[in-house]
Amino acid sequence: MKAMQNVLVEREEQRDILGTRFVVTMGLVFMVLAFSPQLLFKAPMFLMWTLLSAVLAVLQGLYVTYQLIMIIVNLGTLTLLLALRRAYTMVQVLGRRPVWLRVLSAMNKASSWDEYCALAQEAFGATKAEEDWANAEEDMPSATLLRRAIKDLKDARTKDDDESAKKLRFTLSGLTKRNHLGIEAAKWYPPTAPLKTKNVIDEYLQELTESLHHVTHSDQVPLEEKLSFLNRVRRTVGITALCLSGGGATTMFHGGHLLGLIETGLYDKIHVVSGTSGGSIMAAMVGCKTKEEMIKDVLIPTVSTDYTRDGEQQRRNLRFFPPLWKQMLNFARTRVLVDSQAFKETCAFYWGDITFQEAHERTGKVLCISVSAQRAGSHSDSVQRLLMNHVTTPHVTLASAVAASCALPGILRPMRLEAKDANGIVAPFEVDGVEWVDGSIQADTPFRRMATLFNVSNFVVCQVNFHVRLVVEDSSSPYAVSLSPYTISLGQDNWGANIWSAYNRLFRGAELSIRMRATMLSKLGLMPSLYGNDIGKVFSQKYHGDVTISPRFNYLQSIGLSALCNPTVAAMQEYLDGGKRAVWPHVSRLRRMLILETCLAENWQHLRAIRRQSKHNLQAPNIPSRDTIDDDDDDANLPNNAILPLSGSTNAAVSFARSPIIISKQTSRAVASSVDSTSDKSVSQRGSSNDADVADTRYRQLEWEYRRLQTRFERLRSENLDLRRRLEDIRHMCTSIELTNPLDANTAPTPKNSNPSLTPSTTINK
Repeated sequence: MKAMQNVLVEREEQRDILGTRFVVTMGLVFMVLAFSPQLLFKAPMFLMWTLLSAVLAVLQGLYVTYQLIMIIVNLGTLTLLLALRRAYTMVQVLGRRPVWLRVLSAMNKASSWDEYCALAQEAFGATKAEEDWANAEEDMPSATLLRRAIKDLKDARTKDDDESAKKLRFTLSGLTKRNHLGIEAAKWYPPTAPLKTKNVIDEYLQELTESLHHVTHSDQVPLEEKLSFLNRVRRTVGITALCLSGGGATTMFHGGHLLGLIETGLYDKIHVVSGTSGGSIMAAMVGCKTKEEMIKDVLIPTVSTDYTRDGEQQRRNLRFFPPLWKQMLNFARTRVLVDSQAFKETCAFYWGDITFQEAHERTGKVLCISVSAQRAGSHSDSVQRLLMNHVTTPHVTLASAVAASCALPGILRPMRLEAKDANGIVAPFEVDGVEWVDGSIQADTPFRRMATLFNVSNFVVCQVNFHVRLVVEDSSSPYAVSLSPYTISLGQDNWGANIWSAYNRLFRGAELSIRMRATMLSKLGLMPSLYGNDIGKVFSQKYHGDVTISPRFNYLQSIGLSALCNPTVAAMQEYLDGGKRAVWPHVSRLRRMLILETCLAENWQHLRAIRRQSKHNLQAPNIPSRDTIDDDDDDANLPNNAILPLSGSTNAAVSFARSPIIISKQTSRAVASSVDSTSDKSVSQRGSSNDADVADTRYRQLEWEYRRLQTRFERLRSENLDLRRRLEDIRHMCTSIELTNPLDANTAPTPKNSNPSLTPSTTINK
């Protein structure tokens, strides 16, 4: 196998060398023809340039043809590798039929998450191989560093002094990050250990959450300092987003993905969801429906045929995709498969006129739907794209957004967006008269824009595009784990491990070759277009996420025929079952990914509640509010501030006077005493039995607030003095210009409609 790899690598290098030599040689020939044509031929200059243009056109055509042929060859290589993998698995199954593979097949046919867990516990929970793997740390290079981090955190947390508290926060600042030391890597969450991972990872996460909880509830750290610390850490960690890909009617698999997340308790922990093309259908449902409504009205087999369960949808003949014969007739008449007006009516039936802002206020979910402008440029820098959500397009209706995102050229005509005004009237949402098409043409998953807007650092991608099946493995199929390091190690099969290594290298090499060649053609403007849209991004864009969930396809789904068929009740049930089964192998990994950000969000909410209660109890007129000094909250600038809806009002109980305020210690002590006498409820909630301790704690908080305000005031005063000095310098410069002006004041031209009695200096003084 290694010899075969070396031969392939050598042949690829030889082709690259020959190609480079050919390009250099032709370049030299062109230079000679361009600058010294008379040395070789005695012909007019225009004939030489015509010949040169023809040669360049031929070479360009040959180059494009070669790259397209290599893309097709690499696609064939991927198909062959997948076929060989399935054949190897079938031979393994028929020959030895190991116990773990039989159990895995049974697990992937389970009807519920509880049944899946019971089968996993029965098969792998009591085996010595799994326990040995979970306890072993020799195969995990970062285990030693994790043990050291656990010890440092525990030592700082158990000591109750100021120095240890500072050390704990300092240590947490370096350790609280996403995928620290690779603990979220897929290899530590094998499908044959669906409920477990390395014990050192669980111990590290447990100690990390306990340390964060200790900092939150510590009385040695001021409240504002704790909030500032948690805000910085939350920015570092980021949040998780659920990204639903396109894929036509096969995007109903996303309904099963959502059902699997609900069954496993992960649905409420993910607050950002995006959808592109057909994925926007289920994403819009998540954005405007509560969890109970999703279970009752959406994640059911009749959602595609009788949404309201009263027969109205069938009477009005509302469906996303008409029968195939109607699609063919419509394409012959209008050059698109689906009538755009009928599709818009179906979207209006499902979502009405609810907007992004109304959906966010109703559920608290951040919904993102991606679209692209019609006939976008061939280069990614010139593409006009729009990521719609409650921040960028709060008044756009979900129905028009879904219709525009599903408008794939050749399937639907470009769509116009619609928005609801202040009077509740729906009108066209004009953006320079642009019409919008399917967003998956440019970016099936808008990674960069979501990270910028909402601080998303972890992407869970549900991928159901049939044309991406070659580079995305099935999550719920035994074929996906029959060749993996952990399953092979169960039988101590070193030969199988070598096969897996070679297979993985060849597969990734072919995939990267396709993306590289497509990107090169796209940037050179040589990639063919589809209805005026560059299709190079279809090959070059990224379809994987930090976690990629992909269901198992049947034959019709794998070749794309099911993508244009409106799901029946039976087909919808298959989509729901297949989607949730694809989620189950990733639950263990997802839970550990969400532990840290969930812990930070809960602690942050707890501190926010304490601060709101403190502001409510503080009724002193001389204490300025933080709301008008820095901003409403320290987290107002946090990109994911809109993700967790807050209960209660965030407004302060007092207003800020614009003149500087100086608070003496006597005043602070008097305020602390008055607050102490009127905050019995707050004292009882904290469980304190000593009024003096509570008053002292309140005084320290007020004193810290006073010092912070004083520092802020000094900084503003220094900025004011700097501005005054700059204005004075400008006045002197204008005066000097007036004195050195050679024109006489009486003969100088006077501007039109100006007062001639005003000189520059008097104007500045005025």
